[in-house]
Amino acid sequence: MISPQDQLVLQLASESPTQTLLCLGESTIPASSLRGFAGVILSNRWDVAQAVKAVGVAVKFSDFDISTALGDFVTATRIVMGVAKEKAINKHIIDQFLSIPSLDELVFVGEKKQGINSIVSHVPSDVYTLERTKHKKQLQDVVIRKTSTPFKSDSDNEYSGLGKIDVAGFEFWSKPGLYGWNKVDKGSELLVQCVLEWIEGRSSKPDGMLDLGCGYGYLSMRIGDKVDRVVATDNNAAALSAVDRNLNALRLGNYCVTPSDCADSIKEKFGLIVCNPPFHKGFSHEKSLTEQFVITAKNRLNEDGVAFFVVNEFIGIEKFINKYFTKQQMLVKKDGFKVMLAHHA
Repeated sequence: MISPQDQLVLQLASESPTQTLLCLGESTIPASSLRGFAGVILSNRWDVAQAVKAVGVAVKFSDFDISTALGDFVTATRIVMGVAKEKAINKHIIDQFLSIPSLDELVFVGEKKQGINSIVSHVPSDVYTLERTKHKKQLQDVVIRKTSTPFKSDSDNEYSGLGKIDVAGFEFWSKPGLYGWNKVDKGSELLVQCVLEWIEGRSSKPDGMLDLGCGYGYLSMRIGDKVDRVVATDNNAAALSAVDRNLNALRLGNYCVTPSDCADSIKEKFGLIVCNPPFHKGFSHEKSLTEQFVITAKNRLNEDGVAFFVVNEFIGIEKFINKYFTKQQMLVKKDGFKVMLAHHA
C-alpha cells in the first residue's frame, strides 16, 4: 500500500512531469502508478529502477548522481523527492541542486519527525527562497527555489565520495546510508567466524561464493581469499560502489560486483552463499524479505553447497529454511544474533 508521503510525492511530481526529475529511494509507490510519467526517475535501488523500466518510464540507476541522470533531459528544472532517512543523502541532493544551473526548484516531502524543518539549515539564506505547505497527517512539502547564481557547498563530508573507515585496524571504504556504514556488524563477525571454521575443515576451496546483499563488502573482504571466486551483489548503488572499491583495494583476483534485486540477475550456482538479510526494501514484495533471500539461496546453491545466514535472534528464519532446504543447523546464538547453516545434501 502506498504511504501518504509517497502519495504526495507522486502528486507533486505529476504537476509538471516534463520538467521533473523524481528521486526514489525506499518507495511504496507501485510501478504501475508511474506508467506514463513524462519525466525521468532517479533511484539508488536496483529493484525500483528495474520496475520503473518495465512500465516504460525513463529511469537512471545511480547513487543519486543528478548530473548523470539529467543527461539529455534538457527540460528538467525541478527535483521532487521524499525526505530520505539518511540526512547525508538529503544534503547531497541539495548541494547538487544548488550547483546545477538548469535546476530552479527542489521539492521535499516529509514529516516534522523526519527533520524536514531543518533540512535546509546548512544553506545560506541568500541563495534560496523557501515555501512550506502543510498537509494532512502531519505531512508537509518544502519547496526550495534559487534566487542567485549556482552555489557550491564547502562541506568536507560530501556524500558523493566514499570515505575510508578504520575499525580497530580493519580498514574499508564506505559512506552514510549503508547499513552499518562505519562499523563492523557483530552479526557479520559471527557469520565470518562460522564460515572460516567450515572452510578450514574442507580439503578444497568452495566452488565460488555469492555474497547476497553485500553492503560495503565486509563478508567478501574477510572470506574472499578463501574461495576461488566471489560474486558480490546488492540492490543499493552506494553498496556496489563501496564493495567494488574494497575488493579492488585487497587485490582480490577473481571477483565481480553485480547489481540485482535479491540476485534476480544472477544465473550461476555456487558452493557457498553468505547472507546477512536486510530489513528494508523498495517496492513491496508478496513474500517477506527474509523468505525472499532464503528462496534465492536455495535456487543459487549447487547440490553440494551450503548457505550461511545471520539474523537477529527474534527473526524466525528457521521456518523458511525448513521450507526450502533439506537440512538446517543453528551454529551459534550470541549478542542478539544467530547464525544458521542450510544445505540440500
